[in-house]
Amino acid sequence: MATFKLFLGLGMTVVLLGIAGARLGFLYRVGASAQPVEPGRVGRTGDIARAEVVEVAAQKKLLRWTAPGLAHFAVFWGFLVLVLTIIEGYGALFSPAFHIPDIGMWPALGFFEDLFAVICLLAVAAFTVIRLRESPRKHWINLNRTDEALALCPDLVTAACPFCVTVHTNGVAQRRMEGAADDSVEVLLRSVRPDLDDASSSGATTAPTYQQ
Repeated sequence: MATFKLFLGLGMTVVLLGIAGARLGFLYRVGASAQPVEPGRVGRTGDIARAEVVEVAAQKKLLRWTAPGLAHFAVFWGFLVLVLTIIEGYGALFSPAFHIPDIGMWPALGFFEDLFAVICLLAVAAFTVIRLRESPRKHWINLNRTDEALALCPDLVTAACPFCVTVHTNGVAQRRMEGAADDSVEVLLRSVRPDLDDASSSGATTAPTYQQ
């Protein structure tokens, strides 16, 4: 039985690492499509470290959103704490008595793991409520943005992020079915407008690139 659990765990690890690797590759390609960092944009090491602590660890900007910010803060720190449970579970594949050195036997560790598991569940529930209440389909955000672009009568609509491409693609498809958009209108992911020189030279009219 122990051997079966070991092979099952290792097999799942290989599959999940493949999925994670594909996702990381996609994110790398998206990041690599951005403009180069302008001179002077990168600060000193101390400033960068301070920004990581304040903006990432403390979630300063997100906490300004009150309920969504608190939920994001809870999920962010919950996942960090619950990584310890993954380490414990993975170690148990090799040794049933495995525990994280030094802190693995602390009662406080088990308490915080259970506490953050509950907090994460509550935060995900909050995100679900917020998503249903603020659904783009409910407020037709995609159509509003698409109409702004189509008002310029473009042949090509570009966006600087994959989410915006999805928004405009769905919006153009909807307007096309309604007869409000020409079949020749395309939606592409582009990071900078100079990349569209080929479209400009061919006489295509381009809607502005939206960045969020």
